Formats: sequence, structure tokens, C-alpha cells
Amino acid sequence: MPSPTIYFDLGETLITGPPSNRQPFSDAISTLQELYARGYQIGLLSDQADGTTVDQVNTRLDDFGFGQFIDPVTISSELPGNVFKPDPQIFALALQKAGHTTASSDTIFITETSSHITAARSLGWRGIVVKRNGGICQLSDGECVNNLDDLLALLPPLNIDLWYRDATDHTGSNVYSGSRFWDSPDLWIRNSDDNGTTHQSPEFGQDNFFHARIYNRGNGIVRDFSAIFEVKEWAGTNFIYPNDYLPFIASASGANLAPGESTVVKARWPAARIPPQDTHACWVSAILADRDQPVVGRQVWRHNNLAQKNLTIVNLLPGDLITIPFRVAHLSSHTSELLRIELHRPRKWKHVAAEFVTTHGNSVEMLWKRGHEVKQQFSNVSGSKYQEGAEVEFLSHTKIRLNTKNSFASTRLNLVPGSRFKMVEFNQQASANNVRLSPVSAELLPSPAGAVIRINPATVAGFTTMSRPLRNESLGLRLHAPQNSKVGDSFTIDVIERNKTNQIVGGIAVQVRIQK
Repeated sequence: MPSPTIYFDLGETLITGPPSNRQPFSDAISTLQELYARGYQIGLLSDQADGTTVDQVNTRLDDFGFGQFIDPVTISSELPGNVFKPDPQIFALALQKAGHTTASSDTIFITETSSHITAARSLGWRGIVVKRNGGICQLSDGECVNNLDDLLALLPPLNIDLWYRDATDHTGSNVYSGSRFWDSPDLWIRNSDDNGTTHQSPEFGQDNFFHARIYNRGNGIVRDFSAIFEVKEWAGTNFIYPNDYLPFIASASGANLAPGESTVVKARWPAARIPPQDTHACWVSAILADRDQPVVGRQVWRHNNLAQKNLTIVNLLPGDLITIPFRVAHLSSHTSELLRIELHRPRKWKHVAAEFVTTHGNSVEMLWKRGHEVKQQFSNVSGSKYQEGAEVEFLSHTKIRLNTKNSFASTRLNLVPGSRFKMVEFNQQASANNVRLSPVSAELLPSPAGAVIRINPATVAGFTTMSRPLRNESLGLRLHAPQNSKVGDSFTIDVIERNKTNQIVGGIAVQVRIQK
């Protein structure tokens, strides 16, 4: 979709004086410069002598200091017979050149000639008349200014909204409620400057190249923007702007991104900054533009200017195992917080053996105990609605264990005759934020090297723990490549961090590829 377009007349609108000594009005350049920065497309709609070409007019605009701001140029001599304003043909050509299919309030014509303004308005354009030399704007003139810089009060800055996709189904909203936002399809790395579009694991000892695809969902042209790239030499589930984004390793700039368009920018990742082999790093990126900046304290899923690529690719033989160190929670938290660590496996690979193990001196046994000591339960997903179902009455004394959807610890009940339960169900779309958990998710097991938390076979399983103030928690995800896997098999497993309101706040992805 084209941005709103302002077409200016030339003579006595932007320039004045005798034909031999035409000069810009004193406020012409500054007004054009400001409207250009505000995101408008600026064009010229001018009557010219027979034989005059667009290239000749562009040269004149450059001489006046306008050329860098004005495109497209529409002149009468382009039409057979040299059709002057206010003929509808020249207005139709101007619309076509600006990318508009019909005239509207987004197609604006500005001139000092009132009859041309009347004609433009009759064709559906927004017309603004400029009354110079002491002319007085009358109510009958409609929109009217006495000087060009008065236009700035009538033409405010356009909306600027650059964004990354958090996932393939993300449509641009700041708050993304879908799943797997830690593996943005708009970020990828190439090992060489080949402009490839598929993600590669970084190669140590050589330059690599960051790539980012950026979209504009605003209605104004973004004249200048940058993407910054930072790599954390550890896998983590929870990143916050700007703590984890600054300082940055590299940046890439872009310009003149029109509404509805996208562009790819890239930056060199110097060899000296590439983490050593077998480092499981996380990559974060932010888009910075005038009037469009990420909000302090936001995570990727809460601001569309932010994205991350937390994908580790490992190659294993059948029967191999690997431990991926990672961190949960965030250093900026000043209080202990209840959190849920989950493992999400593809249905076909739900029996892949997995454990959480101790790394960097942190004990998974302590994490396990902290979760079991806490009495607080996870709350229901915000906005969930319940539908009542059957009511169960217990006719005799019984003991049961109840596992609920949104509580991660089982409840034991001692029920007397006449006890009743109402059955309810969620009325909401399935997503990663309301997935049903396996009733039996994990168990703490002794090990010669220290206790491990074994994750039971299920598509979704995990355990609850408490974070500590101003700390993140280090864990290791130990994965076993199945003995019966075949060369060429590939599957992706996600580790997800959920907060006490059941909201997913971060995750990492591990793609396992079975090789010879």
C-alpha cells in the first residue's frame, strides 16, 4: 500500500521570480524536508512547455535543492497534446505514478491556484490552497495556508511501525500470544556473504553474517532505521530490552521502507567475536528508528521491534547424548518468582530420553525442592472461560488424587459420602499458552554425578520451581539420540519458561539431526 502522497505545484507554490531567475520560497526546502521526514511521499504535479522531459525537471529540482525529497514527478508534457491542469488526465497520471488506484484523503494536492484546487477536490483529492502575497484565507477556500510551513500543522507525522515476525503466524502486533517466539523466521546466519536465506549454525574461526528481514506495518515511509545484533554466549529462556541487547556486536541500516513492504539487512559478525565451537549461544536483535523504539523492560513477545534466534543445531549418532547448558529467569527480577520449566517434544519423538542436570554449581535437587515447598499454584490463563459440565457425587468414603490443568502439583483428597465435584472445561483455542500438561511430568532421581530431574515421556512435561532474586538459574538439558533413529532423522525440542500466570515468557530450541 502506498503511503499518503503530497503533490506540489511548482511555480508560485515552491518557487517564485521571473523565468530567468526563479528561486525557492524561503520556507520551501525546510517544509519539504520535514514532510519527507514525517513519512510522506512527495511528488511534483506541474504544467510544462511542450518537449520538456521528466529528467529535465528533475535536474531543475536538484538545482533548487528539492530533488532529494521529490519523487515522483508528473508533468503535463508527458501526455499527448500536453494536457494541463485542471484536466482529469494529468491528475490520473499523478495517481498512477504514486501507486494509488483512486483519489482519497491520502492523495493531497497543494497549489496557489484556487481553480486547480477545486478541480482536484471534485476528483476526490484533498486540496490545500496556498495564498501568498498577503492573500487572506477565507472559509470558502476550505483548507488554506498562507505559507508553506503552515502545512506542518495540517499534515502530522505518519505512523511508523517496524517489526519482526516472532513466528510464521505472527501478523505484527506488539503482544504475540502464539508459540515459539524464540526462533524468529526473520533472523538467520550465513557462514559466508552469499545472501542465502536459510539459517546456518555459526562457524568458528571465520566471519559470519547476520541477516534480518524487517517489515513496515505503519502508513508512513520509514526514512532511516537500524537493526542491532547481540549474541549471548549461553542459551537462555528470558531476555529483556535493553539489558540483553546493549552493547551490540554489529548493526545494519536501511532506508526508505514503504508501508506494507519488507527488506533484508545484513551485518558482518567478525571472526574474533564468534563463540568457540560447542557454545550454545542465543542471538537477539532490535529495530531502532526515529519515532519507533522498543520499550524498556519488554521481552520479545511483548514488542514487535524485538526478535531472537535461540536455536541450537546438534548432529548426533544414534545412541549419542549431549548436554545443552541454559539459563532460566532473569537477573533483573528483584523478587522470588514461581516458574515452570517445560520440555516440549514432537509427538513422534515424545519418548526421546531427556533429563535436566546440574551445571555451574547449581543443584537441580535444590530447584526441585524449591518447587515442591511452594504452596502457590499457577493461576488460570487470563481470559479463559469455563463451561460447566457434569457433577460427580461420591456415594461412599474414598481417597483420590486430583491433577488439574493449571496446577502443577497433584492434590490428595479424603472425601466423605455426599461430596461433590463440578466438572468444567476450558473454552479457548489451543496454543502453547494453554497446553494440557502431562499428569506425571518429571521425577528427581539419584545419580553418581548428582541428582537429575528426569522428564517423563510426553509431548509436554516439566517441573515447577522458584527463582531467586537478582539471579538466573543454570541448568543442563541432556538429550539422548534414540538407538533406533536413522540417518537423516531430525526433530526439534523446546525448553519453555512459564510464569505464575501460565504465560510463556521465553524458550530455547534444540534441533537434533541424526548423522552417520
